[in-house]
Amino acid sequence: DLDIGIHSSDISKLENLRHALKEKGLELYYDLHGYYKIFPLDGKPILNHYSVYEEKFLPWNYPFVDIFPMHIHENDIVLRHKSDLLRNRLKYEYFYPQEVQEPLKYMKFGPMNIPVPHNALNIIKRLYGNDWNDICYVEWDHANEKIAKKIKVTLTDRSETPFEMPASFLSADFSDEVLVKAENGKVNGEPASLIERQQPTYTYSPAGQFSK
Repeated sequence: DLDIGIHSSDISKLENLRHALKEKGLELYYDLHGYYKIFPLDGKPILNHYSVYEEKFLPWNYPFVDIFPMHIHENDIVLRHKSDLLRNRLKYEYFYPQEVQEPLKYMKFGPMNIPVPHNALNIIKRLYGNDWNDICYVEWDHANEKIAKKIKVTLTDRSETPFEMPASFLSADFSDEVLVKAENGKVNGEPASLIERQQPTYTYSPAGQFSK
């Protein structure tokens, strides 16, 4: 999932978005644990498993995005969660001021480009360890907001292929030599980016397999 951190000084800016979000069918909710959630009003209701909430369903729907206000506390040098509860529970979630100094870099996340901290790779290692890119542990069920049985999962690289192969190039005449050239970004010596795309298109994987 995607979590967002904001400076505590920007909380009023976030609160001022309530009306605009509502017009888009979204709700901004402040949780008693000291952070915000944005979720679709027509999202999936989540059954309440916690005594701190009074209703049958939790006050937010699935899916959602969490937004955490952070600031530098007294006698500290890093930004941590503004909430005392979260700060004590999530001790490794902090940023050095220079890591969030604007302007921030933007990186692709699904269909969006989002701002990310500087030194992002080291931050990820700080949070998840050096093997963050190889394995992960499923410990939380976001759809039902409860602890899940801890499962170790080996990650699979699903990065986009560097280019699309036009269907007109798929024929029985393709030789291994051509496939190698295609894998290196060229077809018959020509850069793949210069080949006119035709529909439908196919993607070519390094394993030598085409998929529609």
